[in-house]
Amino acid sequence: MTIGCENISFSYGEKLVLDDISIQFEKGYLYGVLGPNGSGKTTFLKVLNGVLKSKYGKVKVDDKNIKKLTTREIAKKIAMVPQSTLINFDFFVKDIVMMGRYAHVGRFSRESNEDRKIVNEIL
Repeated sequence: MTIGCENISFSYGEKLVLDDISIQFEKGYLYGVLGPNGSGKTTFLKVLNGVLKSKYGKVKVDDKNIKKLTTREIAKKIAMVPQSTLINFDFFVKDIVMMGRYAHVGRFSRESNEDRKIVNEIL
């Protein structure tokens, strides 16, 4: 699987945050996004996973334009855990990992033995 972007730009109102960024992420490698506070790291990740739409350029997942994929199709390929989330109750790690299986489970279904097996293998 590959995720990449070609010439993406994004702005909040008049403030340009991402300007003409192109990069390709290949399967099997670990990547980091570094920069000072407010430099656009989180915005970049949100554009890559389709939460924010780029003003210019394309984001591609396996050579498919992300704008042509459904939310469910994107969720099967890309997951993002935010830096901070306000939740009023605790989760077990296994529960959080299982949330990543949501896109593979039917809308009104519960996780299957296969889903539990996959989560156990991941952990």
